[in-house]
Amino acid sequence: MQALITGAGGFAGSHLAEYLLKNSNQKVWGCGKSPSPALQTNTPFNYQCMDLANPHTTIDFLEQIKPDFIYHLAGQAAVTPAG
Repeated sequence: MQALITGAGGFAGSHLAEYLLKNSNQKVWGCGKSPSPALQTNTPFNYQCMDLANPHTTIDFLEQIKPDFIYHLAGQAAVTPAG
């Protein structure tokens, strides 16, 4: 089985990737704008730098790896002051 984590370079995505790598037998894929340095040393972890807003590259990537599970954690985070 294969899992894909979008936004795997971010806080939530990188922690989910670490959890899945330690606690499952799934092949774990990540994608997003930049990989997490902590995950680059994990050999079973595969990362694809890509722009998820580009439908052509996203569809091509999904067709290539054929994930069984997709964890969509990509997004643009913005923290604004409360006022």
